[in-house]
Amino acid sequence: PVAYNNNGNYFAIGNSKENVDKFVAGGNSNFDFISKITGQSVGGYVNIQYILKAFESEASRDSSAKAAYDASVAFWDNAYMKGGDFSDGGTTSSFEINLMDKTTNSLKQLNKYIATLGLIAKKEKEKRDAMRAEEMSMEDLKFTPPAVVEAPSK
Repeated sequence: PVAYNNNGNYFAIGNSKENVDKFVAGGNSNFDFISKITGQSVGGYVNIQYILKAFESEASRDSSAKAAYDASVAFWDNAYMKGGDFSDGGTTSSFEINLMDKTTNSLKQLNKYIATLGLIAKKEKEKRDAMRAEEMSMEDLKFTPPAVVEAPSK
């Protein structure tokens, strides 16, 4: 469920009405992401891990989906956005995506992640192609007897 609230100063959106209401009312705002989005008129935070884990049971339906899910959980962490300040006739903003592995270069991680998803897609295509080939060969095995044509009688 999506819950939201505002108080004129803050607009908050989340998955818990109770937590959103507490935040807007001035309750617990001691979240680790608050320091990253303060100081500008618009700020946002997305916990990608939380979203991915909501799809865990759906991803477990087949081996390819599970492999892609596992690769995604190991790769994505969270995202921050802030901005809205006007400067020189335009607005400024920034967007930051964080990955799970904090010690490896992000481009190397992205390359590995895309390669992993590519291999999963390739194996899935090979599996589908093999199933189609098997279905087609089964069609060839079906026997259709020739039509019986009787000779005209004299």
